[in-house]
Amino acid sequence: MSNLTSLHVLKQLCDQDAYLELYPKTKQPVTTDWPKNGELASVALKKGNNIGLILGSRSGLLDVDLDCREAKSLADIILPLPIATFDRGTSDSGHYIYKAKVTGPRKSFTAADKSTLVELRGDGSQTMIPPSVHPNGIQLAFTSLNEETFPVAYDELLTAVNLLAACSELAQNWQEGFRHELALSFSGFARKHGLESDLIMQIVRRICQIANDPEVEDRLNAVRTTFDRPLKNVIGFSGLSDCLGEAVAKRIADRFAGHLGQAIKGTDLATIQHNIDGVVNYGQFSDKANVTEA
Repeated sequence: MSNLTSLHVLKQLCDQDAYLELYPKTKQPVTTDWPKNGELASVALKKGNNIGLILGSRSGLLDVDLDCREAKSLADIILPLPIATFDRGTSDSGHYIYKAKVTGPRKSFTAADKSTLVELRGDGSQTMIPPSVHPNGIQLAFTSLNEETFPVAYDELLTAVNLLAACSELAQNWQEGFRHELALSFSGFARKHGLESDLIMQIVRRICQIANDPEVEDRLNAVRTTFDRPLKNVIGFSGLSDCLGEAVAKRIADRFAGHLGQAIKGTDLATIQHNIDGVVNYGQFSDKANVTEA
């Protein structure tokens, strides 16, 4: 988009003095006291450098920063419709901007290797926005503007970001050799947490696309059978743990809890397994693909 179009979008996002001048090709504000020194979009743009947006109560905006390919691919299924989106034209990065009824602090979600999956930015944060030039030399551009969207509450958005983080890490671990078991276990765990089958079907289909899984119908059929069989016979947390290891499975479980609005800290795996999940543990079987309801 041109600067003129960018100015139009920025005014639609926020017409307050919540914009910042950043150093060229960086994310760093020119002023050190930037939380208290915002400018109007037109003023910041005229300076010709990069531009940032103060998030949270100053602008009334929240930013979901999609920091990996999996999160960006799954975002449109899981997150509410944003007022605007932008990126730098790559598959592993993007931003969803939201008008907020209520704001809140920054919350980051990481994977086992400490890489960031997704981040919810709010109070105390700022985001580099178009038409800025990323430090890698690529210019940011707005990719959508949805002026008719409704403001969201911070807690509502955080629950969706929790689910996005869980599914993004699952997608990163959708490796050959146990994808059938993962489809069964994930859909079982989701069902036991009250998620709808249609949503899980969409998520599993998209994960298969991300992972280039050639057996999409088998994975979708695993979801169907999981939602059709008696709940007491559904595999859940223990299946995730067998496939992914306890640490990854627990992280996914904790983020499901966050999606449900449960503030679980130091979650006991046995508590999840027996009290929340009602799991049937199939770890004793040598060929898990052959496990039946019986």
